[in-house]
Amino acid sequence: MKNIQIIDGALNATFSLFQATDDEFGAIFVGNSDMAIIEDVFARLGDAEAGRVISPLWDRPILKSEAQGIHGTLFYD
Repeated sequence: MKNIQIIDGALNATFSLFQATDDEFGAIFVGNSDMAIIEDVFARLGDAEAGRVISPLWDRPILKSEAQGIHGTLFYD
């Protein structure tokens, strides 16, 4: 599992961490990239596939104090 930090444009953003499988991580981040913008992920994968990849992340939050590093950053908005 890899840890992804989610950053959104809200004024009260929490910069939460979520765990992704290696396959999910590879679908979100292209090549050696460790940064992605959600709109680009949806444009590249299409709505259905991007939703399939992103949706499971919300069920796997991880506390920052328990994370063993941040492997990628996903920007919303």
